[in-house]
Amino acid sequence: MSSDEETPLQSPRSDVDQQSVSDPKKFVYIVFYFIGVTILFPYSMLITITDFWYYKFRNTSVPYNTSTDHLTELQKNFPAYLSIAGNAPLTILVVLCAIFGHRFK
Repeated sequence: MSSDEETPLQSPRSDVDQQSVSDPKKFVYIVFYFIGVTILFPYSMLITITDFWYYKFRNTSVPYNTSTDHLTELQKNFPAYLSIAGNAPLTILVVLCAIFGHRFK
C-alpha cells in the first residue's frame, strides 16, 4: 500500500470543533482524583482489617483466642476470596475493553 492510499486513523470532521479544551483550574483532575479515592478507600479498609475478619469468622463454639494458631477455613481464605471478588471483574472488564474498546470513540 502506498502512502497515497493510506487513510489516517482519525479523519477530521467538519461538524466538530477541533480546538483543544483547556482546564486551567484542573477541575477534571480533581474530580477523577476524588472518584479514585471514593472507590479505593472502602476496598482498602476491607482488606486491611484482618483482626475484624478473624473475629467475625471465628469458631463460636470455643472461647475467642487472639492467636492465629487455630484459624477456621473461612478465616484463612477470606482475604483470598476478597481479592478474587475484587480483581476478577476488573480483569474481565480490562479484557473486554481490549477486545471491544476500538469500536467506541
